Amino acid sequence: MSELPAAVRSKLAKALRLLSSDRDGEVLSAAHTVARVLRAVGSDIHTLSDLIEHGNGGQLSEAEMKKLYDAGYADGRADGVRAAEAKLHHDQDGFRDIDGIPSWHEVAIWCQRRSERLRETEAGFLDDMAGRTVYSEPTPKQEKWLRSIYLRLGGGRLPS
Repeated sequence: MSELPAAVRSKLAKALRLLSSDRDGEVLSAAHTVARVLRAVGSDIHTLSDLIEHGNGGQLSEAEMKKLYDAGYADGRADGVRAAEAKLHHDQDGFRDIDGIPSWHEVAIWCQRRSERLRETEAGFLDDMAGRTVYSEPTPKQEKWLRSIYLRLGGGRLPS
């Protein structure tokens, strides 16, 4: 198990990050996901633990250490990155009103691009909103939910 395919490593990393959630359901789901992904490649949690503990004979290459450092640094700066994205209005190609506020369609697309951080129902809602907002405004209830997701993901100013 010293080498896992990139897709498997990516799934495991996402699930392991969810273990830090403050929502018990997400934590439980993440734990089951880790076990399921490991079983799918013929492994288990003990093998993963050994890999973490001993790794590459206890040695990490310079490239691996830099990658780990960069990932940790990026996670620590997430709020700053979201603030910078909000300041730049996320997408310079789309329509903005005179105040530089994105349209509801742009908000839905921006959120949809970050849907891996959301629950399945929210991701489905965003898929629906991305299509609906091309031609119409969201209903008040849809607007409230879309606004909530957008702000939670670190979005900036919104249409009123």
